[in-house]
Amino acid sequence: MNTVQTPVDWHVHAHQAGDMAAVLDSAAAAFVRVNRAPVGVLMLAEMPGQEVFAELAEGSTAGWAMQTTEEAASLVAVRGDARIVIVAGHQVLTAERLEILAYGTRQRPSEGMPAATMLRDLAQQDVLAVLPWGVGKWLGHRGTVVDGLVKDLPPQALALGDNAARPGLWPTPAAFQEAARRGIAVLPGTDTLPGAPPAAGQFGSLVPGAISLKRPIEALRRAVARPAELVRYGTLAGPATFLRDQAMLRLRRFTRRRA
Repeated sequence: MNTVQTPVDWHVHAHQAGDMAAVLDSAAAAFVRVNRAPVGVLMLAEMPGQEVFAELAEGSTAGWAMQTTEEAASLVAVRGDARIVIVAGHQVLTAERLEILAYGTRQRPSEGMPAATMLRDLAQQDVLAVLPWGVGKWLGHRGTVVDGLVKDLPPQALALGDNAARPGLWPTPAAFQEAARRGIAVLPGTDTLPGAPPAAGQFGSLVPGAISLKRPIEALRRAVARPAELVRYGTLAGPATFLRDQAMLRLRRFTRRRA
């Protein structure tokens, strides 16, 4: 019986230049706690204007060496016995102001398309598309759009994203329950806010088997197609953490408007 599992953080940000060293350090420590080895996967969601993956592909970062794979959109960060796969991806906005994470591509998708159109286009390009939960982002009209996407699109066209900032005391979103019924994966990730302490690797899922270091994206696509085999790890936010994160987010927005 194969008991090997690989931890995957499905929603990782590097908000500032030079953040990736701290992100990798955090992930290595988290993966040891989760799976007794500094080995795992980070799904990198670049914000508009960022070139994090391209910069990593050019060389090393603070003691981490970068090794290429057989895929253009994945790298392996190496330091000692640590092996951390980094998958290129982008966070984009739809016409409805919903966020979509597009993984396994170095080309940034065009923003502003209707969500259903964007998801179908990404599926045709074999890009792994994730619709991540966010505070207030699945309510009202946008919530209705999310419900429709989960009910109407084929399961292979999207996955949903959970994140560590969701309060553990809140009810499970109805879209997650419908996704489980339809065989759509719900993929957990840290999704840290700017200025928050490094947390990469602390919230995610365990994928059965050892992820290929030659073609990791291909292996991850197969894993997402079998959501029942994914095992969640990590904890959701407690009340104090949630209030701290929301205060930090609002302060950042206020400062940005004043600037």
